Amino acid sequence: MDKFYEDELYIYYFDCVKSDKMYAKINNEEKYLITELLNNNPTDYFIDIMRFEREGLDYIRENKYKELQLKFDGTINTKIAIEDDNILEIKNGDIFYDLNTTKINLYLVPKSKGTTIFEIQIINSSTNKKVDFRKYSVIIDEKMRVSYKDLKD
Repeated sequence: MDKFYEDELYIYYFDCVKSDKMYAKINNEEKYLITELLNNNPTDYFIDIMRFEREGLDYIRENKYKELQLKFDGTINTKIAIEDDNILEIKNGDIFYDLNTTKINLYLVPKSKGTTIFEIQIINSSTNKKVDFRKYSVIIDEKMRVSYKDLKD
């Protein structure tokens, strides 16, 4: 695998293709190295990884952090509270709406070794009422590896 791009949450790889040989043509004229377009964008056009995905670029996406996937009925919002935000940060990843279901990917970003608790309130977007509550214990070890446990179980 050949890494060609990295953003806040993910690292992107081509499978068995050298990224220093992959080019994109813009308006069938201008030719740019894909890594250059994504990292420095020397054009007047807005270029991002999703645009390449829509055009059929095949790549492998690796999470940089521990992922927590949540699935709920209906359209929802979340409120997150972290007991000690010196130890942990939570970043929102992808949110998918599929018929009457919302899927959310949250990423647990370690900041320092320790243990903390975080809570998620799930609020129905239409009624603005709380529909669920989740509570997790998080441990970050000396190598900044993250593990978590659902305290609601």
